[in-house]
Amino acid sequence: MLHLSTRPTQTRILLALLFILSFVLILSLLPGCKAPSAGQAIPPSLQHLPPETWMGVHPVSPATLQRILPESRARAVLLEFGSSLCLDCQQLKKTLLPLLVRHPAVVYQDINIQAKQPSAMEQALINAFKPVTVPVLVFVKPRGQIGQVLYNNQPAGVLNQALEQLEHSRP
Repeated sequence: MLHLSTRPTQTRILLALLFILSFVLILSLLPGCKAPSAGQAIPPSLQHLPPETWMGVHPVSPATLQRILPESRARAVLLEFGSSLCLDCQQLKKTLLPLLVRHPAVVYQDINIQAKQPSAMEQALINAFKPVTVPVLVFVKPRGQIGQVLYNNQPAGVLNQALEQLEHSRP
């Protein structure tokens, strides 16, 4: 009798594990929620930089960035590429938004890569950077120079340090 009464519990545990694995598989297949592939070619213009500087986005020239985002001519800008379906994006936003209050010199631009009707500027930024994973944070120094690129969820200390460096960058 004891053996029969434990079977429903084992079955429920097995079904719960299968559900969780299925959910993880579905999330990994969503567009924009996958990590860059290991075989991704390094663009020649970025080969001198460490991988954490460029991975997740394509390089964009300062002139192109200044044309799309005029604020980047004179001000520091933080671009956040994310998705409303991405749990890491939601968690990053909860960490990032309170930090931005302490860095008023930084212009923040939230770009949902899966928006049904993005603005012309958002679509131009998505087309220019072509993010291959989300979330991706692009720290743009004045004059459109890309300072740093961070991807995935980051701790508050890392984000605050990157914001301080960006806020104190010179045009």
